[in-house]
Amino acid sequence: MRGVDARVQFPDGKAPYDVSLAEATISFAGALAAGDDAAMGGMLDNSSRGILDSMLADGTWFDATDEIEAVRVVFMTQQPDGGDTADFSEFVLAIQKPGEAYTLGWSASNTDGGWVMSPISTVDLTLPRASDWDADSIGAYESERGWGSGGAPGGNPLGGAGFAEPNIPMALYVMQQMGEKLAGADLPAGMSLSDAFVQGLVMSGQATEDEAKKMLADGEAAVRRGEKPSTADAKMIIGSLLTTAQMAGMPWDEAQLLKVMADVVGISESEMREIYEG
Repeated sequence: MRGVDARVQFPDGKAPYDVSLAEATISFAGALAAGDDAAMGGMLDNSSRGILDSMLADGTWFDATDEIEAVRVVFMTQQPDGGDTADFSEFVLAIQKPGEAYTLGWSASNTDGGWVMSPISTVDLTLPRASDWDADSIGAYESERGWGSGGAPGGNPLGGAGFAEPNIPMALYVMQQMGEKLAGADLPAGMSLSDAFVQGLVMSGQATEDEAKKMLADGEAAVRRGEKPSTADAKMIIGSLLTTAQMAGMPWDEAQLLKVMADVVGISESEMREIYEG
């Protein structure tokens, strides 16, 4: 691929099977490395483009992209896995600045107009080098656990500006409720997906049992107050459940998941899709 910014690092082991996805990711990373707002904005979903416009207006974009030394793809997956043509992807970029590196998480959706990127949450932490962020699971980027003692809190100007800020408690609660509706009939007697979610968070090291239960309770309270998921929330939820469906052999697709999510949060399917598409 010609014209690749020399600061973009894309290790062979992270590359997807879909060539168009790889090229889009390289272009996206290059736009970020160069501070090219026009190129990056052309690949963002509508809500993220609005955030970028605000950053340009107040100068935050230029401060955030100044002194970028490297942008490294440290995690990437595609769905369907192993196919030459993907529909969806989640990837994490590590942004190297002098002496520190932070992460930005993204989902990518294959649309008629090309790949469209939406933010997903990553831990607000810095490590000394971009390569220190290499991992094999998207879950690794949800918590400070497992990143050793070399990290420092904060340092992510783009995350602080509004990118990658899904409501994790709400997303977890909505995902759990959707799972109950989608797979509840097939669950063993006496088993609850709330328990399974809590156990999953604890076993992955992302939270203690009390922290996990509090997150689900906070998410339930938010939904009962009438709060709606953001585009970032919806993208993370759909992406996670599509991955689960693929791994478990469940016949769930995007349209079905959006319909169930709308039911969980108490809004129309059309409004839910509007939120999802940004």
